[in-house]
Amino acid sequence: MFLSQVAFIGISNWALDPAKMNRGILVQREVPDLEELMNTAQGICVTKNHVYQHVKPFIEPLATSYLALFGKASAKLREFFGLRDFYSLMKMIYSFVEQTNKPPTWYQLLHCIMRNFGGLDTIKSVETFAERLTMVDRNVEQQDGDPDCTTKGLIQACLHNTNNTQ
Repeated sequence: MFLSQVAFIGISNWALDPAKMNRGILVQREVPDLEELMNTAQGICVTKNHVYQHVKPFIEPLATSYLALFGKASAKLREFFGLRDFYSLMKMIYSFVEQTNKPPTWYQLLHCIMRNFGGLDTIKSVETFAERLTMVDRNVEQQDGDPDCTTKGLIQACLHNTNNTQ
């Protein structure tokens, strides 16, 4: 009888226990530099050129915000936020822009930031991103198509998978 071998790759943000480590290889990735983050974000958003054109001006400020946020976090908190959060942020922004065919509004960006980088009172993620997103007017009133950025609205968006591309 012939047994085929199958490779398995598991991705986790949690430390592996010794029982799992003896069955595989642990590869840890350090935080990429600004250029790597920007290239990855462009790769996520370049699928449709008309969407990419609206997202393109936001890529560098979002990448620098992520690096600043990660730099502020202690070693223990760095396990809480990871690259998956940045990738998900870019996918959510792409989703909003794809739906509206317009640059993202402040409330759309706020929703994406809070969904991906919220949850810790010790890290002021919205302020970190807002400092660098100077091209967006934060003083505008919320429009009909803007997402609900209240705690209740964020929870409902998670439960109903709203603007979450998986």
